[in-house]
Amino acid sequence: MKPEQILAFFDRWETVPLALAAKFGPWLTPLVPALFVQRALVTHLRTPPSWGWLAAAALEVVGIAATNGLLRAHTWEQERRKSDPAAPLGWHVFAVAVYYATAFLLVLVMEFFPAAARLAPAMFILLAGTSALTLALAGDQKRREVLTVSRSEKRSARRSENAALTVSFGQFGQTDGQSDVLTRANLTRKLSKSDAEKRLRQFFADHPGASHADAARAVGRSRSWVSGKLAEWQQLNGNRR
Repeated sequence: MKPEQILAFFDRWETVPLALAAKFGPWLTPLVPALFVQRALVTHLRTPPSWGWLAAAALEVVGIAATNGLLRAHTWEQERRKSDPAAPLGWHVFAVAVYYATAFLLVLVMEFFPAAARLAPAMFILLAGTSALTLALAGDQKRREVLTVSRSEKRSARRSENAALTVSFGQFGQTDGQSDVLTRANLTRKLSKSDAEKRLRQFFADHPGASHADAARAVGRSRSWVSGKLAEWQQLNGNRR
């Protein structure tokens, strides 16, 4: 095997441990500060070791969630449109600050100032409220993203309808090589009326017992228009008979 082939072989396999490190490394790192938090709780607050591990794990989980929420909200603010709702970055910063304040109090401050241990229970109460705040912020961000996707889909649907209307203009909007704005407007109204009639027929075919108000909402017309159109069709059917 040539040296170039050997290097290429190792280059291919090198991506596997790198991908694993990138995937699992961020989840392993919080174990180290959790160890120090657990030791501080057992040493300074006389917490049972099992409860110390539980409190340390809760602290790190809140820290991960709060930091992820802050980065997600910051990305949202960088990419959102002016019409999209803003993310409450201040609350995200507050949640991350509570995590770091609690961690530094437990790991560093109590080592130099043992009397600061009296603040630890209050900090955990504040941390519990921060965890609830983090969950609420995550749900609020999800709602904003879903709302924005829904608006984007509606805008895409409107653009598709406009594109279809433009094609119709290309078929009917030219008269002797000249375009006439008034003719285009009249054609728009005629095409919209024809489309509404087709939709009205299809609506009553799918919903025979529907009211005129429901039909009007389905085709984007008034109830009086629907009633008039139905009367017109009934009259035409009667004349044919």
